[in-house]
Amino acid sequence: MPLFLISYDVNYKHKDEYQSLWDHLAKIGAVKILFSEWLIVGEYNGAEQIFNGIMPHLKMPDRLLVQEVNANAWWDKLLIPDDDFRAILREARG
Repeated sequence: MPLFLISYDVNYKHKDEYQSLWDHLAKIGAVKILFSEWLIVGEYNGAEQIFNGIMPHLKMPDRLLVQEVNANAWWDKLLIPDDDFRAILREARG
């Protein structure tokens, strides 16, 4: 299955305004791996579909990148346990 990286820059000074963003990411099954980076594995019609679902939850000055990535990764000190990250990579590799 495809593996997508979601990365954003938002104004954390107004973090209470972004609950709908975080709720949306949880709803679509994204997993937070770094402060502003999430991964999602699944059947989507490309990064554009994920991007279009996230954009309504952002403000004008915010930045967003959604990109399909391969499941070959090296990491250190993610916000999730290493075994959980390995499971995500296995699922993406199919």
